Amino acid sequence: MPTPDHGVVEFSGPSGSLRAHGDDEVARKLMMLIEGTCQGCGVKAAAAKYGYTPGRYHQLFKAYEQGGSEALRNEKRGPKTRSR
Repeated sequence: MPTPDHGVVEFSGPSGSLRAHGDDEVARKLMMLIEGTCQGCGVKAAAAKYGYTPGRYHQLFKAYEQGGSEALRNEKRGPKTRSR
C-alpha cells in the first residue's frame, strides 16, 4: 500500500516496492489513482490520504483516462499572457 510521508511516497506489493519523491506531482497522483481504483481502498480513502477531495480524484481520473500521465501534471497558475 502507498504511504504518503514527508517527502517520499512508497507503493509496496508482494514482489517489491516503488518510491516516488513527494515533489513528483505526477507520481503521487498516479499512485493515488492506483490505490483508489485498483487496490480496493476506494475513492474517499485514497483522496483523503493524498490530500485531495473525492471530486478532485474524479477530475484526475478522467484526465488520466483521456491524456495519460502527462495529463496529471499541474498547469502553471496565473495569467497566460502578458498584460499590456
